[in-house]
Amino acid sequence: MAKVQIFAVQSIDGYMVEGCKEQYPSLYDERAVLYQGATFILNADSPLSMLMEDLENECNDAVYLIEALPRNESIINTMLQMRLVDEIVICTVPVMQGNGTRLFRTCIPPATCWESESTSISKNGTVRTVFRKIGPFDKTRV
Repeated sequence: MAKVQIFAVQSIDGYMVEGCKEQYPSLYDERAVLYQGATFILNADSPLSMLMEDLENECNDAVYLIEALPRNESIINTMLQMRLVDEIVICTVPVMQGNGTRLFRTCIPPATCWESESTSISKNGTVRTVFRKIGPFDKTRV
């Protein structure tokens, strides 16, 4: 079955971080591994109708990856609203930016439950967490 992944690098205060290759080279190694494992790379111009059709095909074992960048924020939030995302890989760098573009809007309906599949901390303090969607929001799980 196909899988849709988001790769995001964010600051402690939740803003997307770009261009930190010199400070956090391990993030680019992580990014490279995800890109190599992806069958399709999505971006702001990717047609969601094609993605939805592909996801309905049960024989499809493709991995669709979209990187969280300010130019992709709108399509990512649309994909989250449509419950198309299966996995989110978030790398949180130990920086407080104070401004910028936030990946997750505060009003993304419908609510869904996620579980932390893994968490690791690098030597430079970057926290990598992989979240996997487990279904619709259920108050009894909280």
